[in-house]
Amino acid sequence: MKVYIVADITVHDPETYQKYIEQVPVTVTKYGGHYLVRAGKVTGGAEGWQPQGRLVIIEFPGQQAYERWKNSDEYQTIAKIRESASTSRAFLAEGFEASGS
Repeated sequence: MKVYIVADITVHDPETYQKYIEQVPVTVTKYGGHYLVRAGKVTGGAEGWQPQGRLVIIEFPGQQAYERWKNSDEYQTIAKIRESASTSRAFLAEGFEASGS
């Protein structure tokens, strides 16, 4: 079953964060993931929930692929850049492709 990481990222140091943005996509792709949403405009949501910063949604083919990416040496090195330049809240959701609607 596919999994989706949904992250709300508030950037405090745009210059440093840009280094993360430039490096992370290749690691996501290497582990079978791809971006569904990567920043962009966010408008108000149901019941007042709205991300405070950049909204990012990444799809992985399954839990194992996500875990391999998250725990990989490549990503762990880059994650330190993100952690130094931003704060984030994230969750992981399982899902599947809807058919027909």
